[in-house]
Amino acid sequence: MVLDAGTNSGKTYFILKTLLPWAYEHRKRILILCNREALRNQIERDVNRLGSIEVSYEDYDPALGGIVDKTAIDNKYEHTICVETYQWLETFLQRNEDAAKTYLRSFDCIVSDEYHYMVTDASFNDHVDASYEAIKELWTTKTCIFMSATARPFFDYWELRNMIPEGQHYRLPMDYRFVSSVKFFYRDDDELDIIRRVQPGEKILVFVNTIAKLRKLRDTLKADGIEDVVCLCSKYRQEAEEFDKLDDVLVGNVLQHQVTLTTTTLYNGVDMKDRALKYIVSELWNPLVNAQILGRKRPLDEGDTCAVYLLHYPKERLEGELKKSRSISWNRSRHIENGLMIGRHGRHTCISLKQWKY
Repeated sequence: MVLDAGTNSGKTYFILKTLLPWAYEHRKRILILCNREALRNQIERDVNRLGSIEVSYEDYDPALGGIVDKTAIDNKYEHTICVETYQWLETFLQRNEDAAKTYLRSFDCIVSDEYHYMVTDASFNDHVDASYEAIKELWTTKTCIFMSATARPFFDYWELRNMIPEGQHYRLPMDYRFVSSVKFFYRDDDELDIIRRVQPGEKILVFVNTIAKLRKLRDTLKADGIEDVVCLCSKYRQEAEEFDKLDDVLVGNVLQHQVTLTTTTLYNGVDMKDRALKYIVSELWNPLVNAQILGRKRPLDEGDTCAVYLLHYPKERLEGELKKSRSISWNRSRHIENGLMIGRHGRHTCISLKQWKY
């Protein structure tokens, strides 16, 4: 099954509110795979909340000198669902491929969430092809669900090749009505001016390209006297130790600071239900990533709007990126068919889409 639907359209809601109770009742097991630790943690919190039940047990009470009845909170879905990341699966496959595939086969349903990961992370992750191939092997024996707002290159390819069972490709468009305006900025000074214009009581979320830029922007803002600034980067990056942790940035779907600077760590899956979030700024060029970034804002009502600023990439820079992609020498190809290519370039696994539809 393919759920090709916009952000905030109910994909995860369907899994947790419909599929999960059904699986629990029928003693089936679900594995959810996602692409970011923050998203995994959010789904686990939702599962614990939805499965929360009060249980009674007997225990010895030394103060009373006897056995008493006590209560505790348990998760009835504990053995029904497991949430992991694609990166975790890829590491497992590297260390013990047979054990990893046996583990995958122990589940009745595999949910591949945020499946655009196979495209967006391929340029810097050596092993996306490992999880791609492992999941693909399960198609004929397990129920496999693929979900994303921005994985249309895969979904269209599967549709063209008749790889999706009839009636199991669901599409819902994205809803951007909460975006009050979209403007481009051209220089670092423009970006700083946008941040400086944020008023008391308002918040801004800024996505940057590199850790160096994250550090530079933070230091510049603090030198300007803007103190309520927080920085976030993947905890797996060695350079990230100096930055803040996720719990300091986002609590209960609400940003904790006026200015949040982040790498792509927060670009998808994490819900921000924060009326004060009035500005989103992105330096990133990838249209799939930017579509996901806009989806972080989950409007509470029609009046909960947000202005968006995107870095302008001039023609010359885009042509340079195109030349680089054309000069790639593929050392190893795992799969080449109808415009979809998964392979190796140097030490990187890459996915190239010859017919881009975004």
